[in-house]
Amino acid sequence: MGDFTIEKNRIDVVIHFSDGSKSRGELFLLPFNNYYDAHQKISDLLESEQPFVPLLIDDGNKVEFINKSQL
Repeated sequence: MGDFTIEKNRIDVVIHFSDGSKSRGELFLLPFNNYYDAHQKISDLLESEQPFVPLLIDDGNKVEFINKSQL
């Protein structure tokens, strides 16, 4: 069976939540964009229709799904 992974770029971020708390980690961005000839930007990810974004937490090796309405 073939490899079904999609390579993504990782970018270090500090997420600020609406309650004032923060979380540090990495967001995953696509190396391409469906709307123009460039890599995906953080704004593209945040403006997408998906209500959650995956964040790789710095203090461990786990991914949390962050609800964008809480940012």
